[in-house]
Amino acid sequence: MLSIFIIILNISISILIAKITKDNNIIKISNLTLTGLFFFSILSTLFFLILPSEATFLYYVGVTDHFIVFILLFCILGNAVGMTINYLFGRILGERILLYMFKEKNFYKYKDIIDRYGGYMIFFGNIFPGPIEFIAVFYGGFKFSYKRYIYLAMIGRLIKYLLLFTAFVFYWDQITFYYNEILSFFKTLMFWK
Repeated sequence: MLSIFIIILNISISILIAKITKDNNIIKISNLTLTGLFFFSILSTLFFLILPSEATFLYYVGVTDHFIVFILLFCILGNAVGMTINYLFGRILGERILLYMFKEKNFYKYKDIIDRYGGYMIFFGNIFPGPIEFIAVFYGGFKFSYKRYIYLAMIGRLIKYLLLFTAFVFYWDQITFYYNEILSFFKTLMFWK
């Protein structure tokens, strides 16, 4: 039942992405608007989609004329919405699945570990690359404090984007050699013009 729900959700999100990128009357991700960045940031943080939010951030910084504060703001807000959806998905369905996966004895053992040390994982997981979007479902299932979760996740994301921006601005000459190859790959992936 859950797998059917995830498949239907994934197909509907894929159709939404195709609609967003092809229909000029919707959000205009392909025209590099801040609204498009916001919605792409939401989609890139959903646990069942694998989309590169970091590459999109750097693309907007390098190609558009938008002020960096607005790019950061729209990325962070979009990420907050996407991470909230992941957390709520785990909160609604996760505990039953986690009890089934870990058995009751181990469930409470892991819940205690998450309650004690989970903040570090959220914070550093959002700074460094990794499957933190998928792990957010577990945090919801373990009923980790939402306020603490979203605060640490967004501070980690802000630090990540500031580090990326710093590397992009001050170390551009070293990055340029690889940038065009990587950028062309993501352009074809995201249907950008």
